[in-house]
Amino acid sequence: MNREAKQTLEMDWSDKYQAYNFDDHSGRHSNMSPDTRHHPSSATFQDQVCNCTSWTKFTQDNLNKAQQEEQTTHSLRLLVEQVLQDTTEDLEFQCSSVDRAFSRRVQELIEAKTQMETKLAQVLEQIGAQERNIVLLQQAIHNKEAPLRVAQSRLYLRSLRPNMELCRIRMLY
Repeated sequence: MNREAKQTLEMDWSDKYQAYNFDDHSGRHSNMSPDTRHHPSSATFQDQVCNCTSWTKFTQDNLNKAQQEEQTTHSLRLLVEQVLQDTTEDLEFQCSSVDRAFSRRVQELIEAKTQMETKLAQVLEQIGAQERNIVLLQQAIHNKEAPLRVAQSRLYLRSLRPNMELCRIRMLY
């Protein structure tokens, strides 16, 4: 609508400028002007001639329409500026909310990481202790194999005793 009002005003201005130039040029004519001629149909009645009142009203209507569009545009700009201001405030509020939530989440992750690292150290320590126990148990089993073989060999040989010699005796070692 602004463009339409602008185009209407520009056309009206262009017509007025052209009319002014014609009037200025014709105002410079005198009886001695070399560019004057006979124009036989110039005095005939023209259909689209307007009077001073309609000319003034047409121009004033164009100006009023343009001023109305300008006021509408100004109101719309104020509304747009308010909407942009509200949107900016909302975005800033959301930005700070997101920043706070993100900071809390980062802090939670740091705490969880620290707890997991502590737990990992404990688990690794327990695994190391159990591996040492396994080695010690394997060594103890290995250390008991020779005496076990001796005891089993002795029992086997005793079980081979003949007749009455196969008796239980208490041995003190």
